[in-house]
Amino acid sequence: MEKDVYLLEKLAWSVLKGAINSKEITVQLASIKSACATNDVNGVKILKKQINSSNALLRAISVQLSSQYRDRILIEEIKQLLVDENVWFVRLEIIKALGQMEIKEVKEPLKKIISDLRVTVEEKAQAIASLVSIYDSIDDDELSGMMHSNRAGMRQLACQITAHLDLKEKAKEIVCLLDDVNPDVRVSALNTLSFLGIKDLPKTYLDKMTLLMEDECSSVAITAAGIVAR
Repeated sequence: MEKDVYLLEKLAWSVLKGAINSKEITVQLASIKSACATNDVNGVKILKKQINSSNALLRAISVQLSSQYRDRILIEEIKQLLVDENVWFVRLEIIKALGQMEIKEVKEPLKKIISDLRVTVEEKAQAIASLVSIYDSIDDDELSGMMHSNRAGMRQLACQITAHLDLKEKAKEIVCLLDDVNPDVRVSALNTLSFLGIKDLPKTYLDKMTLLMEDECSSVAITAAGIVAR
């Protein structure tokens, strides 16, 4: 009986490995997903190969599925792809996967993405989301450095990390960002104060939030109105 199971497994993997080399993209995608579902070492080998495929869609799907394995071999491949990849939708999957796997050694590369003026808005947003997932704690100096960074993306990151870690003691510093020149940072500051609990905030903080209901930027005004009205 065990021999029959072994032979069936060998046969199944032979079919999957053959399908990987198909000229049809749909067949390759189906084989990648099937291989990943096995949670087998052979699945890791297939994902590693497809992460480096010449087809951008296959690379994106393979990176997406690799986050389920958290295998060190796949992590190293994805980290390298973060450096080498040029196709934007594949880069989004790479950044997202690194966040899902909470790979701490990519903090600095992700911060560079946030600070790069040439990077798309979508990439910056995903990099911020991934960094928030990676941080399970932060020291005062690092957070202060983010809050006072000359890059708006870093100041947004500071807001989101403060909310993620529920750092209520940092409310005063977040209130200062309500006056930020960048409207996206003002929105992030408002949302962070909301997450921290506006009922516990001093009246002076609430007054500043109320003033933003008249902000010249509609997204800031709408966010402030929604929060204050709660």
